[in-house]
Amino acid sequence: MAIPNIVFLETTALVQLGSKFQTPEFANLLELRDLLGFELAISEVSLAEYVRQRCDLLDELAGDVRSVAQRFANWDLDGSHALIARSQVEKFKDGLAAFYDAKAKEAGIRVLSIPTIDIQRLLRMSIDRTAPFEQSKDDKTEKGFRDALILFSILEEICCNFGCEALVVTNDRLIEKGLNDHAAEYEATVTVVRSLDEAAKRIEKAMTEDYRRRLLKESEEAKRALECYSEQINEQIQQISELTDFDLGVSPILGALSGERVLEVGENLDEIRSLSLDKIESAVWRDKDKAQSRILFRARCLANVTTSVTRPFDFKPKAYNVGKPTGLSFSAFGSLIPVERRDRMLPISLFGEARFERTQDGEKLVDIKVYKNEPSDEEMAILRYVPT
Repeated sequence: MAIPNIVFLETTALVQLGSKFQTPEFANLLELRDLLGFELAISEVSLAEYVRQRCDLLDELAGDVRSVAQRFANWDLDGSHALIARSQVEKFKDGLAAFYDAKAKEAGIRVLSIPTIDIQRLLRMSIDRTAPFEQSKDDKTEKGFRDALILFSILEEICCNFGCEALVVTNDRLIEKGLNDHAAEYEATVTVVRSLDEAAKRIEKAMTEDYRRRLLKESEEAKRALECYSEQINEQIQQISELTDFDLGVSPILGALSGERVLEVGENLDEIRSLSLDKIESAVWRDKDKAQSRILFRARCLANVTTSVTRPFDFKPKAYNVGKPTGLSFSAFGSLIPVERRDRMLPISLFGEARFERTQDGEKLVDIKVYKNEPSDEEMAILRYVPT
């Protein structure tokens, strides 16, 4: 999934916000919206359903307060404070629609008006029980009219925005089925998730993948820019005068940790004859939009080395006589075969930096450096993140 252009919150998603219209998951989604620029939208029907559910909760609260006032009266206690509280609840309920409409605007959520819908089509969908319509088993009642309005509000909005990537947050499986069934008709690309938290995670994943794609594209551009300077890079590589077992990956410690050995048992590194560039594995521009920029790169190099191998001769096991002392025998330890010398090419990663300055004719190379040590943690993290 790509980063969505618009995220729709269905009624079940709004319910996750609770009465305060604010949760940590929603705050995370708003933060992603502000960062990536996608839009949040809800159907007029969803907002109305959400307000109606809040009204039902307030009715229950008002009933509880009234019950408290009555109990006070039964004890000849003053219940006027409870009655005042009940009056405040009812007053708040009267302005609830305007209250949550303001909440939606404050959060930057666009409310979608009900689209023009063919009544005959809704009737046919209801009769045929086409999702999101649903009938009870006794076939006496039906559900789905409001959900159908929500469904078509979403699809019409997507249809009006060609190429729109939409993410719908709903826990209603009939609405999800309806979206999937009608998506082709409206040429809509829709992804459905169950919760606000899942929506945020899906967007974060898409953002990571999109960032990696852009980083790969920029890396390929940087690598092409370095192709012109492969000779200078190779000259810098050849100036490196010392490499360690760790640099070459032949340290016994590294072999024990990784479970892999670069050299065979009994094979020893004798000489590094030369070091040359094989290819640029990854590269990334830094400060490309400024007068002075640089390319960080990781180069795969080949170390032309000579190794020597020694192996013990095969020998027969020494025999021991029971009850009799056995003298020391050197033949028991075997002996070594003559040295076998080998020429090998060992891969090694080196790091580099090419500095440029902007001129009227384009980017001009200032200098190139290659070094064994990794760059700073921040820059190394970028190089490691670039796909190779």
